[in-house]
Amino acid sequence: MARPIVLISDLPNQFEIGNFTKINLHHLTTKINSLDKKVGPLVGLSYYQQQMFRTAKGLPVQITDSAWSSLGFSFKRRGLSALIPQRG
Repeated sequence: MARPIVLISDLPNQFEIGNFTKINLHHLTTKINSLDKKVGPLVGLSYYQQQMFRTAKGLPVQITDSAWSSLGFSFKRRGLSALIPQRG
């Protein structure tokens, strides 16, 4: 439930009042299948880290299907160590 809350910050309130029906989590892609297979887990984790960072700065969540922004965010923040597996 943590990932949907990153995208919809008032999700618990919506559940409580019965005002929520569906959560759409997007599949992020570079549009290069071989690259997606290699960096898929990194992309997913980076995307949600990026959105938490945006929220903390008072910026809106950025909904997208493109993995490139998340990859750029990860490499900008962590350099090549972004390629080392992390726990989600």
